[in-house]
Amino acid sequence: MTSPTLEDRLQLPGEAQQRNAVFVISPFEEDHSFLGQVFEGSAWMASGVFLCRDALELLPAKRTAVVICDSELPDGDWREILEALVSHPNPPPLVVTSR
Repeated sequence: MTSPTLEDRLQLPGEAQQRNAVFVISPFEEDHSFLGQVFEGSAWMASGVFLCRDALELLPAKRTAVVICDSELPDGDWREILEALVSHPNPPPLVVTSR
């Protein structure tokens, strides 16, 4: 999977899709691929980033139903994501995964 540009990732889906958007934060390509396959053909849409700093940049503008984050990121961790999410007026749930 090629990483989309920051501008591509800032494009928000339609209002109906936002309720069913999953934002994946993982340094592992296989996580992004697997979750994309899980939600393929459903009403859910997965998008994501590989680094904590990219997630922290996008989260303020990203409208998503749930955030799935790997427990260890190369440039940060899930606690930074949690801190960013609690500043949202209506924060999505955060699911932390570990290998």
